[in-house]
Amino acid sequence: MKALVKHSAGLSVTALPVPEALPGTVVIAVVLSGICRTDVYVARDIIRTRTPLVLGHEFSGIIAAVGEGVDTLTAGQRVGVMPLFAAANTPIPVAAPVDYAAARMLGMHEDGSFAEFVRVPAHAVYGLPEVMTWQQGAYLEPIAASLAVANAQIKIAQKGLIYGDNRISRLTERCLRACGFADIDVCSNETVLPDNHYDFIVETLATTEAIGRIVTALKPGGRLILKSRQHAPVAFNINQLVMKGITIEAVSYAPFQQGIDLIASGKLIVDDLFGPTFDLEDYAAAFAADSAGENRKIFISGNGDVRHF
Repeated sequence: MKALVKHSAGLSVTALPVPEALPGTVVIAVVLSGICRTDVYVARDIIRTRTPLVLGHEFSGIIAAVGEGVDTLTAGQRVGVMPLFAAANTPIPVAAPVDYAAARMLGMHEDGSFAEFVRVPAHAVYGLPEVMTWQQGAYLEPIAASLAVANAQIKIAQKGLIYGDNRISRLTERCLRACGFADIDVCSNETVLPDNHYDFIVETLATTEAIGRIVTALKPGGRLILKSRQHAPVAFNINQLVMKGITIEAVSYAPFQQGIDLIASGKLIVDDLFGPTFDLEDYAAAFAADSAGENRKIFISGNGDVRHF
């Protein structure tokens, strides 16, 4: 099979053996993979990983082979995958809080989805209803991450703000509205914010300056929700937080099935957030298109014709 592999000397499309379905796992013929900022950081070695490593973790596909002991999935099934799982390939519990920091991630710790085939634990696989497109299925991981905000300790009647003008901020807004939140603003880093105005603010752009502006805009007793996955340190003014009685809550993921249900029901619309699809061999152009801005999700194709699975 063909796969986009990170080597010590850089990235290349490499021929690799098709993985075998081990007990408790399935092999998936990848249809589409989305490019995530994490993939870019791994490719640039901002996030250090082993090499060689197949990149990619947001994807949809068709089950090509089922391992021993798997009785809930079948070959030919359309699926999406939660790309984080426990080191021992045991299910991560749905109930929060979950120590995702201790989980292993496709494209970071395990060979990922920028390939024609990928092997994953069966418990991480979710069937896709026929009404869902391949793009929607490949977008489930960002949806689950954004939906985590709706499951935070906030209330529908409260006044909220999503800080950051990017694809994730727009997705987070849509997820909140799909869950019944109506009084939500979205701002850019340049927006002038009123002081002491919001019950909660979700950051999707974590910098020292942004956090300071957010805390100023929160009401006394308000809630700061940490959403972005900023790898660089960010400074907090502890006195400002304490004097205003601000609560900080960090969120990671909502259940994947929650996202599937919202998409399938038509309550969550995301198709206009999708950009073009590139062939695996055109990965450099795909990464360049993603780096040009965060307005649209860029996809890389795996198996172009999966009708024979």
